[in-house]
This record gives sequence, C-alpha cells and structure tokens, in this order.
Amino acid sequence: MLGLHYEFKRGYMGLEYYGRTVSIKMLPVGVHMGQLQSVLSLDDTAKKVKELKEKFEGKTVILGVDDLDLFKGISLKFLAMGQLLEEHQSLRGKVVLVQITNPARSRGKDVQEVLNETTAIAKEINDKYSEPGYQPIIVIDGSATTQDKAAYYAISECCLVNAVRDGMNLVPYTYTVCRQGSPVLDRALGN
Repeated sequence: MLGLHYEFKRGYMGLEYYGRTVSIKMLPVGVHMGQLQSVLSLDDTAKKVKELKEKFEGKTVILGVDDLDLFKGISLKFLAMGQLLEEHQSLRGKVVLVQITNPARSRGKDVQEVLNETTAIAKEINDKYSEPGYQPIIVIDGSATTQDKAAYYAISECCLVNAVRDGMNLVPYTYTVCRQGSPVLDRALGN
C-alpha cells in the first residue's frame, strides 16, 4: 500500500525504509476462551459469585486487576477513589474498589516501593472513610485464582484500567467475557 519493498519470514515482516530495514513481528494475542468459559461454567465459580454478590449487596463494585508494577497506576487509582469519596459524600459506604494485584514480574527496590506506596494510600483512605461493615478499598494481594478473578469480574460494575504505560492489556477483554456470564452463573444469580 505504501509502495515499500518488504519480505515475510517466519512471522516477521521486514521492510526497507530510507535505507534501513525495519522488522515487524506478528503477535496475535487474546484470552483462552475455552479455559475462561469452562471456569465460568463451574458450580464452584457460581457459588463464589453468589457469595460475593451477597457480600457486596447494595454496593457498587469497581474492580482493578493489575500486576504490582510502577507503571500500572495502582496508587493513582487509590487516590482517585479517595477523591471520589471526598467530593461525593453520598457515595461513602456505597462504592467499593476491589484491587487484585498479580505478583510482580520482577524483584527489587522499585517493586517494594510500589507496594509500600499503594499500601499506605489504601490504609489512609480506608482509615478515613471506613464504617462498620464497609471498607472502600479492598486489596487482594497475589493470591487470587483464575476462578476468584472470574467471580470478581462477573459481579463488578466496571473494571478500571489506568496504566501509566502498558503493552497489550487483556484485562478489559477478560472482564467483558466474564460479564457475559454463563448459564450456571445466571442460575446462581437468579437471572
């Protein structure tokens, strides 16, 4: 289309552009639909969804699922939640941010700093806005199974992805698939 010379070799495309060779790799990505649909069809998942729905009865659940990483913006998400509760007092006791943090892909000082910062911000907001039976920010740190995540995806009103810098993030796609439910989940929720 651009009139450039190119070659395909083993999933790569190389094009000549102003005397340079530019390589492009074809990387189709997606979620494993079969695995996700089988998890959504399990009775245990339906049971977990029902438990979570009862636990958060009368509350709007906002979900975050991110790696514990400097660029995922988890602390910014927590600060935004604090600002929401500060500016809209009527939402206090009614909106919950559940943040699932996947284990960090690396180790080191920066990961520990991110953990310390997000923990401190969540604690500050929870200390300020918690009430009996209500905690505005719930952090699930690295121990959520695929089944747990699917259940949280299914009961949440929205999934908040606000990475400062990111590559291909499949969380929105996974959220959308889980929100479509399954016959098993529909029965458990009385739909």
